[in-house]
Amino acid sequence: MNKINNVLFLILARSGSKGIPGKNIKKLNGLPLMAYRIKTALSLTSKDNVWVSTDNNDYKNIAIEYGASVPFLRPESLSADDSSSIDAVIHALNWASDNSKSYKYICLLEPTSPFVQFKYIAEALSIVKKEKDLDGVCSTTIMKKNSFLIQNESKYLDVLYNRIKNRKDYRRQSFQNQIT
Repeated sequence: MNKINNVLFLILARSGSKGIPGKNIKKLNGLPLMAYRIKTALSLTSKDNVWVSTDNNDYKNIAIEYGASVPFLRPESLSADDSSSIDAVIHALNWASDNSKSYKYICLLEPTSPFVQFKYIAEALSIVKKEKDLDGVCSTTIMKKNSFLIQNESKYLDVLYNRIKNRKDYRRQSFQNQIT
């Protein structure tokens, strides 16, 4: 497979999870959770295009150990419980711009989704590149009704779409009591 060069593969791995402390570096089958996303991205592109955005030096060292770049530490203001992923993405893109780096696309990889296969990420990138009227692609999966997020599927997806469209907060924690 040819390596992809015009895409920034960004892995957001803040350290302050309250639900599962240290979740992004918890071991799963012997590997830290974020290592799965790093390995996936490295199968598609070079180390220079695989960034981990974190607020923690231990997380930074683990990311580097598994082959990612960590060009900056994320500011505390973007690493709080109520910080949004969008703000962390914008921070990374601003850092890239300030450092003369340019990407046509950004691929956000979540450490908490370790089983997404690289072929699906490559397929999503192919779709967004072919369809000129798309702003982006988002993957979804069918899940059992065991999450408070999916109390009413159609309402949840409508709210999620509108929040993303309007660049509002769409963190899991923000949905806990808002969808009925």
